[in-house]
Amino acid sequence: VISYGAGLDGRVHRLDMHNYRTMGFEKGHHEDAVKTVNYCHDTDRVFSGSWDKTMMVWDAKTGSSTGKIDLPDKVYSCDLKGNYLLIAMANRHVHLHDTRRIDVPLQRRESSLKYQTRSIRLSPTLKGFVITSVEGRVGVEYIDPSEQEQAKKYAFKCHREPAAGPTPADPPCELVYPVNAVCFHPVNKDTFATGGADGVVAMWDAVNRKRIKQLTPKYPSSIASLDFSPSGQYLAIASSYGFEQGEREYSISCLVLVYFFTNTHTNPYVVMNRTQSLFTRSTHLM
Repeated sequence: VISYGAGLDGRVHRLDMHNYRTMGFEKGHHEDAVKTVNYCHDTDRVFSGSWDKTMMVWDAKTGSSTGKIDLPDKVYSCDLKGNYLLIAMANRHVHLHDTRRIDVPLQRRESSLKYQTRSIRLSPTLKGFVITSVEGRVGVEYIDPSEQEQAKKYAFKCHREPAAGPTPADPPCELVYPVNAVCFHPVNKDTFATGGADGVVAMWDAVNRKRIKQLTPKYPSSIASLDFSPSGQYLAIASSYGFEQGEREYSISCLVLVYFFTNTHTNPYVVMNRTQSLFTRSTHLM
């Protein structure tokens, strides 16, 4: 089993999970921190997105750079499915590329959400995507640029909770949390899950525009990452403090849990629960 990762040093690394050997991609690097890493099985290439406003393409076997995309802003999130590479950046930029010809984007658009992007994911049908923001909101958008398809896009509020006003004289208000993670169910292709800084994981029906369920209990810290297994029966959830409230004392350990679903409309149960001391930022099931 081979995995790929990167970090603040701007370099991409290849990890052989059998013997725990790490190989850095020495024939090139980013000039700033790497935010996203995606692997393409069909072409055996790795795509890394960075705060240096570039997306680099690597040969997974040799570790050499085979291409580079110059972007208008920092990369915050990215997804790769089929021949589509979807990139979300600072200042609400969203680009869609064809991996067979990455130099020119198929589409340039602006996120339908008003505030900073946290995560973006293509639907399994490749007809649309879901984008999330720091403002407790999720957007469902469609790739087809026709007016008929664009009329279907919508956004909704989530990962919020009522709160008291700043003073007793003030009316009640709403506490809004960033939506840090989103992932689609690979079998029920219109179903997706979101995870927020409120410690909540919720399941949604994109077509009928409704919430299917909220997983319980609520997590004691932010949801950092989510991913379904290829069969859709397992959902991995990583939870750790996301510094939404800045530097502060915290005593909650980082958690990685795996839920088992008989289907997305029944109550899942935990099949793995691990605690670790390091911060968790991404988790994927294979």
